[in-house]
Amino acid sequence: PIQASPYQTGRLGPKDNLLQLMLAADRLLVLGEPGSGKTVALERLAWELCGGSEPTVPVLVRLFKYAGTPLEKWVRAILQETGMLRLDDERALITFLKEGETRCFFLFDGLNEVAPEFRAGLTDELGRWITAYPRHPVILTSRPQDELWRRLRGEVGQAVVVQLIAEEQAQAYLVAHLAERGEELYERLDQRLREMARTPLLLWLIKEAGAADESIPGNRGELYARFVSRMLRRDTDRRMDTEIPDRVKLGALTGLAYHLSLDQRLSCGYDDAVTTAAQQIGGDQADRVVGACRRHGLLAGEETVWYSPHQTVQEYFAALKLKDLAAEEWDQAQWSRWWQASKRIVTRQEEGLAALAGDDWWMETFVQLAGLTDLAYRLAREVARVNPWLAWWCVAEGRGEREETREAVATRSVSLMESERVADRRRAVAALARMR
Repeated sequence: PIQASPYQTGRLGPKDNLLQLMLAADRLLVLGEPGSGKTVALERLAWELCGGSEPTVPVLVRLFKYAGTPLEKWVRAILQETGMLRLDDERALITFLKEGETRCFFLFDGLNEVAPEFRAGLTDELGRWITAYPRHPVILTSRPQDELWRRLRGEVGQAVVVQLIAEEQAQAYLVAHLAERGEELYERLDQRLREMARTPLLLWLIKEAGAADESIPGNRGELYARFVSRMLRRDTDRRMDTEIPDRVKLGALTGLAYHLSLDQRLSCGYDDAVTTAAQQIGGDQADRVVGACRRHGLLAGEETVWYSPHQTVQEYFAALKLKDLAAEEWDQAQWSRWWQASKRIVTRQEEGLAALAGDDWWMETFVQLAGLTDLAYRLAREVARVNPWLAWWCVAEGRGEREETREAVATRSVSLMESERVADRRRAVAALARMR
């Protein structure tokens, strides 16, 4: 079972079974780090609700697909897809929700995944929805570092943070799937990797690496690199798409991930994906390459495509692009770096990597980047100017800790304690608490 604690007290609060908390809730915010099991928990809840004695309809809404449509119209379309409910128009849906005997559970997954241009409108829509239909429970999920969920805190009230699974659970999972090899694999993990294995998605990636008899990866960046390599190799071994080199597929996936991340989106139209891939690898084979990536399972969808099986796969490919950009920045001549530093002091604005690091959207991408670069300490010092909390995670992920890096993170954290932005102060406290 996955456990969760009240947000007010975080890890120090009492832990309860997340599934039971969701079953008992009328309104609930579920916050969790990438790969902590938020989406899987909603899917499990939907399964449990379908087997109950009372007529209950779970409605799972993937918010990364939200494009500004009024919720009544969007939810009605989702319900009609089941073929079990006849709702001819929005008025019929409203009547069903306000006067019908059936209780619905609305599971809105991924507040942090909504495209920027739709975020303000969605928070208004969700606030109105929660007020308009009090009889139907609403559960929302988000990454905790994103600020969007805070706008709904007043309407929702209760918020919980998903906790790491126990080491015993991680070990039992590996043994259940790999038998004696699972026990051996767990014994080979150092304490840092055992901590990573307490995140369900990363545990699954470790298990997949063990099943393929691969060496133990050093961090999450390497974990995703191994996963991508296996996905590409799987169909190559079946003699599928062998005429397209893996480097071409990786180039297309990297360019597309960076393109989507710059727009803070998780999906795009198929034609848009082909156009973006063509800019990266040339136009002659872009359509075939995108189609091959869908067959490999790294992309999903038909008319609309997204990275599979998780948002962190897109963030891995975006990290590969940032690795190249970081190399370009750090290879600049000394006079150019001086010029950039002087410009930053005058304008009080960051450019390049540091500008991206100040945005919530890019946090996981930077953490993966820290595991892919040999200069994690340098990355951490760049990031510390705008987000010391993220810098500390980069240090931990890339094993790039140096005393001067630690001092830079601490100094910047202290200076941000007086920032006008609440988010800056909150992250400064979090960074200092972790360094204590």
